[in-house]
Amino acid sequence: MEKLPPGKPSGQDIADQIGGGLLTWVMGLVGGAIAGILGGFASVIDAIFGTVNNTYVAELPIISNHTYQLSEIRETVESQILQGLAVTFTASGWWYPPATLVYADLIGIGGGGSGGGGQWSLTVNRNGGGGGGGGGEIHFRIYAAFLPKTNGVFDPIRVDLYLTGPPGSGGGSPTAGLGGGNIVFGANLPQPIVTFQGGSGGMSGAAGAPAPGGAGGFGMIPGGKGGDGGNNGSLEGVWPGGVSASAFTFSGGGGGGGGGGADGNVSTAVAGPGGNGVAAAGGTSGGGGQAPSPVIAVGGGGGGGAMGWGVAGGIGGFPGGGGGGGYGGTSNSSGGGKGAEPKLWIVETKNSA
Repeated sequence: MEKLPPGKPSGQDIADQIGGGLLTWVMGLVGGAIAGILGGFASVIDAIFGTVNNTYVAELPIISNHTYQLSEIRETVESQILQGLAVTFTASGWWYPPATLVYADLIGIGGGGSGGGGQWSLTVNRNGGGGGGGGGEIHFRIYAAFLPKTNGVFDPIRVDLYLTGPPGSGGGSPTAGLGGGNIVFGANLPQPIVTFQGGSGGMSGAAGAPAPGGAGGFGMIPGGKGGDGGNNGSLEGVWPGGVSASAFTFSGGGGGGGGGGADGNVSTAVAGPGGNGVAAAGGTSGGGGQAPSPVIAVGGGGGGGAMGWGVAGGIGGFPGGGGGGGYGGTSNSSGGGKGAEPKLWIVETKNSA
């Protein structure tokens, strides 16, 4: 049988090889995906009885799109991180487990959702866009015995990395931001081993007041929720992006993008700052989120919401930071900020013999 990357699955059932333990853990994460389709609402009941209108229903497939575009295949690179020398994926590619592999530690962060555009109006419907949710973080160890082999040789493992979609545009009929890209580890297998989930995009200012921020991507450490957009200059209606950081380990996903501001009749816009990552600050009004040091495998900060028509929402910090929401004014508006792309690290531990 070919050792080269197969054009179709080899026929081996990875579920049988991995066994119930890992699959039970992975499937336990799937429940978190429900939050990703609620557009920032806390529960199904909230989504039904909260701010639901025709615009919200129309934008729901947009903000929940985590497979907007599959990236081109590139050669992987090795990079030194705190956990060791890692095979690093910032695009789709193949992982070739070495023959002496004992186990591999995977750290993955989904893409940040992009911010929604702000809505302008001469009357009272001036709404900032919601910030995009940060990408979720998953880290786990997989032992060599659980990886598929053909004739005693490890099969290559396909990594599909999806790009984050564009931010929403501002205007009288603004648009929502697209969701952050997913990473699918084991895309060539009968059942992928794990999916690293991107954050949801922010709703546009046309979705209501306040425009909901996107839900953070699910994971062991969920991404920060995007901040809700402002309404008519109200100080209460605009919210910062949520933080994504573990309270117990030096781990975290992407911070959520801040909600976009909106002018009132007598008051000026106030925008929400982006949420912090565990080692990267969120952006201030209209500013981009910070990226962590390249040696730290954690998510970036969320972009700040926009507070004026000349500046779009801030971009998310790479990897995984959500984009800030756009601004809504009396006669002008701005678009949201783009969420950051996903990233995967694989640290191999080999038998020295």
